[in-house]
Amino acid sequence: MDLSVIRLTHCNRSIFSVCVPEACPSCGATLRGNRLSEAPVSVPTPFTNAHKGGCCLLIQGDFDGTSDLHTGISNTTGAVYNYTPAGLSVSLSGWERCVSVPLVRPDMFPLLSHFHEDDHNCFSFCLGFINSVLGAEGRGPLSKHDFTQSYILPRVRRASKYNTLITHLSKERYYMVEREGEDM
Repeated sequence: MDLSVIRLTHCNRSIFSVCVPEACPSCGATLRGNRLSEAPVSVPTPFTNAHKGGCCLLIQGDFDGTSDLHTGISNTTGAVYNYTPAGLSVSLSGWERCVSVPLVRPDMFPLLSHFHEDDHNCFSFCLGFINSVLGAEGRGPLSKHDFTQSYILPRVRRASKYNTLITHLSKERYYMVEREGEDM
């Protein structure tokens, strides 16, 4: 289970922690919360339990840049359709910590029956399904590059940053960054 992370700003820094400090860990000043801009806010986790939601493209992995990612599609009941070396699989567990991309309408799941298991991997399975949905809506297909750039990479980058933050905060009390360019 991930730690609950908060962010506060002080002395032109974003300060991440699992608790609100009494004094700024950078300058030592007492944190009174006099200004709304300095109020602590919760940092939402980018991860979700796919079995409790539905109708999403899912990305699963360590998000550390050293392991492969796996993709799947969840239905309205939380079953995850994913392609494994053994072929198309329906998983009712194992997707409790994944990144979710809400792209799929519930009425589009019959399109899964049009999927052919030959010569596919989990990514092409999901992209093929998404392109089937787009085609049924009268829209053009996405290329692998466009799909990856628009939907996969932004969420994987956010998950990777969050994992790095959690790893740091499990060892240290604070993580501080200069405010410019901050996008967490």
